[in-house]
Amino acid sequence: MRTARLFILLCLIGCGPAFSQAQTLYSTAFDGPPFVDGSLPGQDGWISTNSPETPGLAIVQSAFNFSPPRSVRIDAALTTLSNWWWKPLDHAVHASAAAIQIDFRLYIDRNAGSPSTLWGIDVYDGSLPFTRRVTAVAVNASNELLVWDNLNFVNTSVLVTPNHWNEFRVFLNYATGQRNVAVYFNGVRVAYRQAFGQGANDLLADVDFYHVDAGGNDRAYFDDFSVQALADADGDGLPDNQDACPNTQAGDLIDPNGCSTLDDDGDGVLNDADNCPQTPACAVADSAGCPFDSDGDSVMNGCDNCDTVPNGPNEDNQADADGDGRGDACDVCPFRRPGDTTGDEIVDGRDAQLFVRILTGGMGTPDETCACDVNEDTLVSEADIPGFVTLLLNQ
Repeated sequence: MRTARLFILLCLIGCGPAFSQAQTLYSTAFDGPPFVDGSLPGQDGWISTNSPETPGLAIVQSAFNFSPPRSVRIDAALTTLSNWWWKPLDHAVHASAAAIQIDFRLYIDRNAGSPSTLWGIDVYDGSLPFTRRVTAVAVNASNELLVWDNLNFVNTSVLVTPNHWNEFRVFLNYATGQRNVAVYFNGVRVAYRQAFGQGANDLLADVDFYHVDAGGNDRAYFDDFSVQALADADGDGLPDNQDACPNTQAGDLIDPNGCSTLDDDGDGVLNDADNCPQTPACAVADSAGCPFDSDGDSVMNGCDNCDTVPNGPNEDNQADADGDGRGDACDVCPFRRPGDTTGDEIVDGRDAQLFVRILTGGMGTPDETCACDVNEDTLVSEADIPGFVTLLLNQ
């Protein structure tokens, strides 16, 4: 844990006006000026908490980098203590720019031998008297990617290739009711909605290069480091300039493109694409998520027991005397279910006898005859046999 600085207190008492639009808080590839080859602390305002016995671990150098001519190399501390290097930001997060985007590239050189415990970044707030961790993203000695979640690291099970430049993007979502983190690794989202550290406030103090050694003798390189405060109108944690669905409902889970993964009305159209987000569960929806009413009787298709015959929205209008799911207004046999020639609500051998008799030209009552018209084409014919047999066997 690192002690808060006096200017954090001053900012909490009265910072300048908060920005309401995209703002680059810091961006560098460690190229000159102001950077030159040499120790990182002291250049462009960078600060370090190097372990006292191992000063000068972070070096701006031009021998190896991702984007020429320079990057920062940090050598293992050969100590069990943690080490941080940071540029003070002290940014008061504003509601209209509540998404913080952190980008960096990291190369962990494992060729030297024993791996360090952690390499990554560590983000702190402006709490007093000690700053609190907002989040941390780090690679452990087994090359597994870890992300901070409230009080502990969680293992994403993502393997970070050593001896290779890897790209990281971290989103901090400060929106009301959110306060969580998403992590993208080489363009793929690998962590989502990990909680801010417990008690973290809305002053972004700094984003640190972070190293825990515990006996390692490897090294890491950092390059293309930037921190931005970006507008996020829907508060989903993905800035507007990268959000394919900038009007996602508050609290919805989102996919990596910023679009809702939820379908609140269950119509098969996800919330962000749904023009009718309260479609009744029984209704059939079109591709825009809206129900339709073929017969114009104010009862939506799927809910209407007569889709092509107007029979109204009231209970009596939707009457279905035989309970077969087809309303009386369009049921050619409103008082008998298909196949139930005897009206006893089952299809059995007695119904089969009547069916054969009427099919072969015998006489039957109107209800008996319409019950034999299983396919409801107004005729009792051989075309009704398959349907009748199915009803008989399914009793």
